[in-house]
Amino acid sequence: GAVVSCVISCLEFGLAYQRSEITEEELHRNIVKEVAKSAVVGGSVAGILTAVALMFPALIPVAAPLVMPLMFLGFCALGYKFVLLGKGWYGLIRARSVENSRDAMPDIIFLPNAAAPE
Repeated sequence: GAVVSCVISCLEFGLAYQRSEITEEELHRNIVKEVAKSAVVGGSVAGILTAVALMFPALIPVAAPLVMPLMFLGFCALGYKFVLLGKGWYGLIRARSVENSRDAMPDIIFLPNAAAPE
């Protein structure tokens, strides 16, 4: 959980930093806070689930099918957040590419209407 949170936090706060919405110090502080928060929550949930499973082993076959829909919803929410971050980063990179293409050679990656070589 903490690793996924670290990746998402870096993408999210890095985008805000690149857009000049936060300072570099705030970028580092926000990433550290989010990763620490997710590590504590993830460890707590894992500990609670382990304790419940050890105290009531008969609940494991009953609880396992109930966890699957929750896991699916979590993956959907995570995927949605990655799509939003991807769109934000793509827009930023595209804008920077257009700005830089006035001064240098155009970036081949962002030429969707370019004719294909024959």
